Order: sequence, then C-alpha cells, then structure tokens
Amino acid sequence: MDCGRRDRDPICATAVYIIVIDGGIIPSKVSGSMDTTAASNELLTPKAGPTPVTPPRYDQGIVLYDGTCAFCRASVGLISRLDWLDRLSFQDATDRASWPKTTVSLEMTQLMDQMHLITPDRARSFAGFRAFRWMAGRLPLLWPVVPFMYIPGVPQLGQRVYMLIAKYRYNLVPCIDGVCSIPINKNKSKAKKPEKPAATTTDA
Repeated sequence: MDCGRRDRDPICATAVYIIVIDGGIIPSKVSGSMDTTAASNELLTPKAGPTPVTPPRYDQGIVLYDGTCAFCRASVGLISRLDWLDRLSFQDATDRASWPKTTVSLEMTQLMDQMHLITPDRARSFAGFRAFRWMAGRLPLLWPVVPFMYIPGVPQLGQRVYMLIAKYRYNLVPCIDGVCSIPINKNKSKAKKPEKPAATTTDA
C-alpha cells in the first residue's frame, strides 16, 4: 500500500500504530500517512520524567505499593494480570503526587511498611493481609480461596506471614546496577570440583 499520496487509499488517511511504553500497550491515532521512521524513533527515545498515572475510575480500588521494591513491582504486575474485571488501579506510594483524594489519612511510613488498598468510595483503607484479601475478592482466579481467608485465626496468621515477607522484601529480588532478577539456587552436587595440581618430579 502506497501512503505517499493520501488520495490513493482512504486507509492512509488514518493510521493506527501501537506504542509500547514501560510494558504497556497504548493505541495511538495519527492523522495522515504513518511515518515509520518517526514512530521507531518515538519508541526508542526514552521518556523524561515519571510515567503519567492513569486516574482510577470510581468503581476501582486503589493499590498503593512500594515502587522502589523490585519484589513489590513484580507482585503488582502479577496481580494486574489477574485483574480480568479491571477492578484495581495501581499507584506507586513513593510518589506523593499520585496519592488519591480520600477521607482516610495516609502516612508515608505506614505505606512503606505495608501495601494499602483504598476502597472505591475512598472512605476506607486496608493494609497488609486485609488489603490482599480485598483484592482477592475481585480476582476471579482467587475466588475459591477467599472464604478461607475469613476463617478465625487465618487473618492473624496471614498478617504475620505478610509482615515477615514485607520485612525482607528488598532481599527477595536482588538488584545489581539497576537490573533485578530472581536468584536461582544452583545444585551444589553438580558443581565442578577443583582439579588437584599435577605432581611434579625432579630429575635425580
């Protein structure tokens, strides 16, 4: 298809291409012919400043998490993929500008201690295990286990486990030079033993 002249094909009047930014896919419309070189440059050019936060809808709960924690970001990425009904909005708690307008009090120290969930009415907040339980009730894949989260004793145990993980969260996914990866335990039995130095002989 030749888009050099717009009158040759009406499809060229509006070109739709996909821009991938920070792992997200955003459809973008461009009037007129599509300049593939310009589009490529736009993809490869790093964006200055933080990624804009999409305002949450009135029916979405807001998850405030530690954006400096690689394990937290990976966990949020997993939860967002399970959010088939689009009931959750995720925001980095370290960015005060992204804090939602709510009637509950938000403190940075508390947000860094535990993940927080702000309800859609913006009138209540849950932290730690209770925040995860609220989210699980909106994730279809986790619906079968939600009733067990309300059994007496389970919330207390779940909160203890959550706080233990939160305490060591920075060590769960190590980062070196800005690159974070999950450590893989190598089988020690397969480790190659060092070879013994060959014996030397001297002439008599």
